[in-house]
Amino acid sequence: MEPGTFTLPGCEALHGWAGRLKRGETVQVTPKVEVSSLLRPQWTAPLFGLPAERWSRNQYMSVYQELTACRNAAKKRDDSAAFSRLHQAAKVVGKGGQAMRRVDRFREEAAENVERILGHQASPALPKIVEAAQMALRGKDPTEFVQAERGSYPRLGYLFGDANELAAYADYLTERDRQELIERLNAGKGEVLAKSSAIEKQLADARAAIAAAPATLAGVRSLRELNDSPLLARIGLEEAQALRAELQQRQNAIHAELRRQQAARKARAEAETNRPMDLEPRMTQLFHGEDLQELNFDGLAVGMSKEEAISTLKRQWKYEYDDGMSLDNAFVATRPLHPQLEKERRNGGRLQLGVMDDGTVGQLRYVEHYRAMLVNTQPQAWLHKRLGSPDGIESARGGRLLTWKDGDLRLQVLATNQTDVFWRGAGYASRLAISIWSEDYEQYLADLGERCHQLLEEKRDTGIVGMNEAMWFARHCNLSGNAKDHAGI
Repeated sequence: MEPGTFTLPGCEALHGWAGRLKRGETVQVTPKVEVSSLLRPQWTAPLFGLPAERWSRNQYMSVYQELTACRNAAKKRDDSAAFSRLHQAAKVVGKGGQAMRRVDRFREEAAENVERILGHQASPALPKIVEAAQMALRGKDPTEFVQAERGSYPRLGYLFGDANELAAYADYLTERDRQELIERLNAGKGEVLAKSSAIEKQLADARAAIAAAPATLAGVRSLRELNDSPLLARIGLEEAQALRAELQQRQNAIHAELRRQQAARKARAEAETNRPMDLEPRMTQLFHGEDLQELNFDGLAVGMSKEEAISTLKRQWKYEYDDGMSLDNAFVATRPLHPQLEKERRNGGRLQLGVMDDGTVGQLRYVEHYRAMLVNTQPQAWLHKRLGSPDGIESARGGRLLTWKDGDLRLQVLATNQTDVFWRGAGYASRLAISIWSEDYEQYLADLGERCHQLLEEKRDTGIVGMNEAMWFARHCNLSGNAKDHAGI
């Protein structure tokens, strides 16, 4: 017979084994489970190949059935002594099977408990739980140890509950069962310690990340993420409290630094706002030419075609239609220019083309706002060097309205520290307005105004205006019967 292989012996061997039965004599299989001494390992292992404590439910049933069959055979041959021995042995096996089924159940539950312990998520508490489980399997009450350790890991208290459950199972396990489970815990301890070391590394990495968090909003966000990290639920209470204290201390330091940076930026912005605008670089950028007839407004000129002007604004100026609409031929800076404009403390301005019916540009009107006060005499001095003295100077809206005339061309410039409520609310303190136009455009606007007046009079006299005339009026005229546009600033 191979050791470890269950085999049913014949009736003769079973009869000899049954003869060893002593009524009332028992052996302890586990601290809380006793069976008849007939099932002691020293007798069952040599006879059946396995000790009774290792038999399965089916194997108990097969032994019981074989004893019953042998008993019935003894009855048929009128062997009352054999019948009695085998009958008592069958009863012992039946009861023993019932007792061992309890042992089997607790063996399975204990094994599942051990695997559950070893499979828990990594935490510094896990090695302590394994230690408590081994104490329970060795017959030592782990309650005091568990209570002491649980205080450090209040969120992980349910894990220590596994060790307490194992203590309840231990009294129903055989010595061999307990030893196998202890060995399983020993075998898994290396992985548990590795998991625990990984947690310790994560903890060290977290502390390094806290110390290295930059004094930026991104640094604040990274600290918030660390504060919500699952790591805090897997470490000891004292460690978690210490880590949160480090997080709070670093957050306080970053917020203090951000407030300092904000104050510094505000101080710089105020200083920058108080520094007057120097308009010379902008004037040099916009005006090209030594007299009004040769004047070129950064690639634009009165008399060029509308298509050429729009192409220049889009390609050279990098401007686009205001609000994306071409109704009044107005253009503003595109979004990619905004960072540079902000750096130069200006909004990029709004340029409007005055286009006549033949498609030529009759007027260029440009208004740009600045985030600082300006010296409103600076444009006059700069232009005087190139165009000579202005032909007209008028006081206007906090500045001087300068007018130059040369042949059929006109130029007006106004630099002022007065802006309307909208621009002041947006942080702009001054503006520069420029208009270049021709006498032809003045005449064009006069003709428009006369036509507008005529249509308005027709409407008043007859109450009827054709659809085409109404559309033309809406495009070119205001409600007073004058042209919408005007020459100059």
